[in-house]
Amino acid sequence: MAQAYSQYTYLSGTLDHDRWLSNDRALSEKKSLLFPDKFLRTDDRHNPINAPGERQITVFAQHIDGKDALGLTIGPISRTLNDDNRSYASESSLQLFTTTLRLPLDKTTPKLDRFTLYSVQSLLPYDRLTGGISGRFGVALEPQRDSQLNIRHAFAISGVLGLTIRIVNDVDLYTLAGGGAGYTGNNAYLYSTLEGGALLREMWDMKTIASVTRTDNQINSGTHYYTIMLSQSKFINKEYSLNLNWQRDYDQQRERDIFSVGFKKIF
Repeated sequence: MAQAYSQYTYLSGTLDHDRWLSNDRALSEKKSLLFPDKFLRTDDRHNPINAPGERQITVFAQHIDGKDALGLTIGPISRTLNDDNRSYASESSLQLFTTTLRLPLDKTTPKLDRFTLYSVQSLLPYDRLTGGISGRFGVALEPQRDSQLNIRHAFAISGVLGLTIRIVNDVDLYTLAGGGAGYTGNNAYLYSTLEGGALLREMWDMKTIASVTRTDNQINSGTHYYTIMLSQSKFINKEYSLNLNWQRDYDQQRERDIFSVGFKKIF
Protein backbone atom coordinates (compact mmCIF):
# COMPACT_ATOMS: atom_id res chain seq x y z
CA MET A 1 0.00 0.00 0.00
CA ALA A 2 2.82 2.41 0.87
CA GLN A 3 4.53 1.72 -2.46
CA ALA A 4 1.28 2.26 -4.34
CA TYR A 5 0.72 5.60 -2.57
CA SER A 6 4.30 6.68 -3.24
CA GLN A 7 3.88 5.94 -6.92
CA TYR A 8 0.55 7.79 -6.98
CA THR A 9 2.11 10.95 -5.47
CA TYR A 10 4.97 10.74 -7.99
CA LEU A 11 2.62 10.39 -10.97
CA SER A 12 0.46 13.24 -9.70
CA GLY A 13 3.52 15.51 -9.52
CA THR A 14 3.60 15.90 -5.74
CA LEU A 15 6.80 13.85 -5.36
CA ASP A 16 10.00 14.37 -7.36
CA HIS A 17 11.74 11.50 -9.17
CA ASP A 18 14.72 11.11 -6.83
CA ARG A 19 12.55 11.05 -3.71
CA TRP A 20 10.23 8.49 -5.32
CA LEU A 21 13.16 6.18 -6.15
CA SER A 22 14.50 6.57 -2.60
CA ASN A 23 11.11 5.71 -1.08
CA ASP A 24 10.66 2.73 -3.38
CA ARG A 25 14.06 1.26 -2.49
CA ALA A 26 13.47 1.78 1.25
CA LEU A 27 10.01 0.23 1.13
CA SER A 28 11.23 -2.74 -0.92
CA GLU A 29 13.98 -3.43 1.62
CA LYS A 30 11.50 -3.26 4.51
CA LYS A 31 9.09 -5.60 2.75
CA SER A 32 11.84 -8.14 2.03
CA LEU A 33 13.00 -7.99 5.64
CA LEU A 34 9.69 -7.94 7.52
CA PHE A 35 7.22 -9.61 5.15
CA PRO A 36 9.15 -11.86 2.75
CA ASP A 37 6.15 -14.17 2.18
CA LYS A 38 3.59 -11.43 1.42
CA PHE A 39 2.61 -10.44 -2.09
CA LEU A 40 -0.34 -9.03 -4.01
CA ARG A 41 -2.19 -11.48 -6.20
CA THR A 42 -5.16 -11.29 -8.55
CA ASP A 43 -7.34 -14.30 -9.17
CA ASP A 44 -10.53 -14.44 -11.23
CA ARG A 45 -12.04 -16.74 -8.58
CA HIS A 46 -12.06 -13.77 -6.17
CA ASN A 47 -14.27 -11.72 -8.46
CA PRO A 48 -17.64 -11.25 -6.66
CA ILE A 49 -19.39 -11.77 -9.99
CA ASN A 50 -18.24 -15.40 -9.89
CA ALA A 51 -19.53 -16.04 -6.34
CA PRO A 52 -22.22 -18.73 -5.98
CA GLY A 53 -25.79 -17.77 -5.12
CA GLU A 54 -27.06 -17.26 -1.58
CA ARG A 55 -30.07 -19.64 -1.63
CA GLN A 56 -29.81 -23.40 -1.29
CA ILE A 57 -31.88 -26.57 -1.35
CA THR A 58 -30.32 -29.90 -0.36
CA VAL A 59 -31.88 -33.36 -0.55
CA PHE A 60 -30.03 -36.10 1.31
CA ALA A 61 -30.10 -39.71 2.45
CA GLN A 62 -28.88 -40.41 5.98
CA HIS A 63 -27.99 -43.32 8.22
CA ILE A 64 -28.21 -42.01 11.78
CA ASP A 65 -27.75 -44.04 14.96
CA GLY A 66 -28.56 -47.27 13.12
CA LYS A 67 -31.66 -45.96 11.32
CA ASP A 68 -32.19 -44.76 7.74
CA ALA A 69 -33.84 -41.49 6.78
CA LEU A 70 -34.36 -39.02 3.96
CA GLY A 71 -34.07 -35.30 4.44
CA LEU A 72 -34.53 -31.87 2.94
CA THR A 73 -32.72 -28.64 3.88
CA ILE A 74 -33.98 -25.27 2.66
CA GLY A 75 -31.80 -22.19 3.09
CA PRO A 76 -33.40 -18.93 1.85
CA ILE A 77 -30.18 -17.09 2.78
CA SER A 78 -27.45 -19.64 3.15
CA ARG A 79 -23.74 -20.21 2.56
CA THR A 80 -21.84 -22.92 4.43
CA LEU A 81 -18.23 -23.96 4.93
CA ASN A 82 -18.93 -26.94 2.67
CA ASP A 83 -19.61 -24.60 -0.25
CA ASP A 84 -17.14 -23.21 -2.77
CA ASN A 85 -15.93 -20.08 -0.96
CA ARG A 86 -12.97 -19.32 -3.22
CA SER A 87 -14.64 -16.08 -4.32
CA TYR A 88 -14.35 -14.71 -0.79
CA ALA A 89 -11.33 -13.52 1.17
CA SER A 90 -11.71 -16.32 3.74
CA GLU A 91 -13.78 -19.39 4.50
CA SER A 92 -17.09 -18.29 6.00
CA SER A 93 -20.72 -19.23 6.40
CA LEU A 94 -24.01 -17.40 6.87
CA GLN A 95 -27.42 -18.94 7.50
CA LEU A 96 -30.78 -17.27 8.09
CA PHE A 97 -34.00 -19.26 8.65
CA THR A 98 -32.42 -22.49 7.42
CA THR A 99 -34.78 -25.43 7.95
CA THR A 100 -33.99 -29.16 7.88
CA LEU A 101 -36.75 -31.77 7.72
CA ARG A 102 -35.98 -35.45 8.24
CA LEU A 103 -38.20 -38.41 7.34
CA PRO A 104 -37.25 -41.71 9.05
CA LEU A 105 -37.96 -44.55 6.62
CA ASP A 106 -39.82 -46.49 9.30
CA LYS A 107 -42.32 -43.62 9.72
CA THR A 108 -44.63 -41.62 7.47
CA THR A 109 -44.40 -38.17 9.03
CA PRO A 110 -41.39 -35.88 8.54
CA LYS A 111 -39.90 -34.20 11.60
CA LEU A 112 -38.24 -30.87 12.09
CA ASP A 113 -34.61 -31.78 12.70
CA ARG A 114 -33.05 -28.31 12.82
CA PHE A 115 -34.12 -24.70 12.46
CA THR A 116 -31.32 -22.14 12.30
CA LEU A 117 -32.63 -18.69 13.04
CA TYR A 118 -29.22 -17.10 12.57
CA SER A 119 -25.70 -18.45 12.24
CA VAL A 120 -22.46 -16.83 11.11
CA GLN A 121 -18.93 -18.23 11.04
CA SER A 122 -15.59 -16.96 9.80
CA LEU A 123 -12.26 -18.77 9.56
CA LEU A 124 -10.18 -15.69 8.82
CA PRO A 125 -6.49 -16.68 8.57
CA TYR A 126 -4.26 -14.89 11.05
CA ASP A 127 -1.81 -12.42 9.55
CA ARG A 128 1.03 -10.62 11.35
CA LEU A 129 0.16 -7.40 9.56
CA THR A 130 -3.63 -7.34 9.86
CA GLY A 131 -4.30 -9.85 12.66
CA GLY A 132 -7.46 -11.93 12.31
CA ILE A 133 -9.85 -13.68 14.71
CA SER A 134 -11.99 -16.68 13.79
CA GLY A 135 -15.36 -17.30 15.34
CA ARG A 136 -18.90 -18.61 15.16
CA PHE A 137 -22.21 -17.46 16.60
CA GLY A 138 -25.60 -19.07 16.23
CA VAL A 139 -29.20 -19.19 17.42
CA ALA A 140 -30.99 -22.43 16.55
CA LEU A 141 -33.28 -25.29 17.46
CA GLU A 142 -30.83 -28.14 17.03
CA PRO A 143 -30.12 -31.81 17.85
CA GLN A 144 -27.81 -32.35 20.84
CA ARG A 145 -26.55 -35.43 22.71
CA ASP A 146 -27.60 -36.35 26.26
CA SER A 147 -25.67 -38.46 28.79
CA GLN A 148 -26.60 -41.65 26.88
CA LEU A 149 -25.59 -40.07 23.55
CA ASN A 150 -29.23 -40.11 22.44
CA ILE A 151 -30.41 -37.18 20.36
CA ARG A 152 -32.65 -34.58 21.98
CA HIS A 153 -33.62 -31.28 20.48
CA ALA A 154 -32.84 -28.04 22.28
CA PHE A 155 -33.03 -24.33 21.66
CA ALA A 156 -29.46 -23.04 21.88
CA ILE A 157 -27.51 -19.80 21.65
CA SER A 158 -23.82 -20.49 21.16
CA GLY A 159 -20.56 -18.78 20.30
CA VAL A 160 -16.89 -19.64 19.90
CA LEU A 161 -13.69 -17.73 19.19
CA GLY A 162 -10.34 -18.95 17.94
CA LEU A 163 -7.53 -18.80 15.45
CA THR A 164 -7.02 -19.95 11.86
CA ILE A 165 -3.61 -20.44 10.25
CA ARG A 166 -3.19 -20.82 6.47
CA ILE A 167 -0.14 -23.08 6.33
CA VAL A 168 -0.19 -23.18 2.51
CA ASN A 169 -2.48 -21.50 0.01
CA ASP A 170 -5.12 -24.25 0.03
CA VAL A 171 -4.87 -25.60 3.59
CA ASP A 172 -6.27 -23.93 6.72
CA LEU A 173 -5.82 -25.19 10.27
CA TYR A 174 -8.10 -23.79 12.97
CA THR A 175 -9.00 -24.06 16.65
CA LEU A 176 -12.17 -22.71 18.30
CA ALA A 177 -13.28 -22.61 21.93
CA GLY A 178 -16.47 -21.41 23.55
CA GLY A 179 -19.89 -22.68 24.51
CA GLY A 180 -23.51 -21.82 24.78
CA ALA A 181 -26.77 -21.83 26.68
CA GLY A 182 -29.45 -24.42 25.96
CA TYR A 183 -33.09 -24.99 26.86
CA THR A 184 -35.08 -28.19 26.38
CA GLY A 185 -38.47 -27.14 27.75
CA ASN A 186 -37.91 -28.42 31.28
CA ASN A 187 -34.42 -27.20 32.09
CA ALA A 188 -31.83 -24.63 31.10
CA TYR A 189 -28.10 -25.27 31.10
CA LEU A 190 -24.70 -24.06 29.98
CA TYR A 191 -22.30 -26.14 27.91
CA SER A 192 -18.81 -25.76 26.45
CA THR A 193 -17.04 -26.83 23.26
CA LEU A 194 -13.43 -27.10 22.11
CA GLU A 195 -12.79 -27.78 18.42
CA GLY A 196 -9.78 -28.24 16.20
CA GLY A 197 -9.84 -28.92 12.49
CA ALA A 198 -8.42 -28.63 9.00
CA LEU A 199 -9.90 -27.40 5.73
CA LEU A 200 -8.42 -28.41 2.37
CA ARG A 201 -9.33 -26.87 -0.98
CA GLU A 202 -8.40 -29.63 -3.41
CA MET A 203 -7.90 -30.31 -7.09
CA TRP A 204 -10.84 -31.01 -9.38
CA ASP A 205 -13.09 -28.54 -7.52
CA MET A 206 -13.27 -30.51 -4.29
CA LYS A 207 -13.05 -29.60 -0.60
CA THR A 208 -12.45 -31.63 2.56
CA ILE A 209 -13.17 -30.55 6.15
CA ALA A 210 -12.01 -32.64 9.12
CA SER A 211 -12.47 -31.77 12.79
CA VAL A 212 -12.40 -33.12 16.34
CA THR A 213 -14.61 -31.55 19.02
CA ARG A 214 -15.05 -32.04 22.76
CA THR A 215 -18.46 -31.06 24.14
CA ASP A 216 -19.25 -30.78 27.86
CA ASN A 217 -22.64 -30.75 29.60
CA GLN A 218 -25.00 -30.67 26.64
CA ILE A 219 -28.60 -31.33 27.75
CA ASN A 220 -27.30 -30.75 31.30
CA SER A 221 -25.70 -34.21 31.15
CA GLY A 222 -22.83 -33.50 33.52
CA THR A 223 -20.57 -35.51 31.18
CA HIS A 224 -18.62 -34.92 27.98
CA TYR A 225 -18.28 -36.61 24.60
CA TYR A 226 -16.11 -36.27 21.50
CA THR A 227 -17.08 -35.77 17.87
CA ILE A 228 -15.00 -36.71 14.82
CA MET A 229 -16.32 -35.21 11.61
CA LEU A 230 -15.22 -35.68 8.00
CA SER A 231 -16.91 -33.92 5.09
CA GLN A 232 -16.15 -34.10 1.37
CA SER A 233 -17.68 -31.76 -1.23
CA LYS A 234 -17.53 -31.94 -5.01
CA PHE A 235 -18.50 -28.76 -6.87
CA ILE A 236 -20.07 -29.82 -10.14
CA ASN A 237 -20.53 -26.19 -11.19
CA LYS A 238 -21.71 -22.92 -9.62
CA GLU A 239 -25.21 -24.32 -9.09
CA TYR A 240 -24.76 -27.98 -8.10
CA SER A 241 -22.61 -29.90 -5.66
CA LEU A 242 -22.38 -33.33 -4.01
CA ASN A 243 -21.67 -33.73 -0.29
CA LEU A 244 -20.51 -36.79 1.68
CA ASN A 245 -20.46 -36.58 5.49
CA TRP A 246 -19.42 -38.90 8.29
CA GLN A 247 -19.69 -38.05 11.98
CA ARG A 248 -18.93 -40.14 15.06
CA ASP A 249 -19.98 -39.06 18.55
CA TYR A 250 -18.46 -41.14 21.32
CA ASP A 251 -17.59 -41.32 25.00
CA GLN A 252 -15.90 -44.02 27.09
CA GLN A 253 -18.87 -46.38 26.81
CA ARG A 254 -20.82 -45.55 23.65
CA GLU A 255 -20.48 -44.40 20.09
CA ARG A 256 -22.98 -43.12 17.54
CA ASP A 257 -22.39 -42.76 13.78
CA ILE A 258 -24.06 -40.54 11.20
CA PHE A 259 -23.48 -41.05 7.46
CA SER A 260 -25.11 -38.89 4.80
CA VAL A 261 -24.92 -38.16 1.10
CA GLY A 262 -26.54 -35.04 -0.30
CA PHE A 263 -27.19 -33.23 -3.56
CA LYS A 264 -27.30 -29.43 -3.36
CA LYS A 265 -28.82 -26.85 -5.67
CA ILE A 266 -27.58 -23.26 -5.27
CA PHE A 267 -29.42 -20.38 -6.89
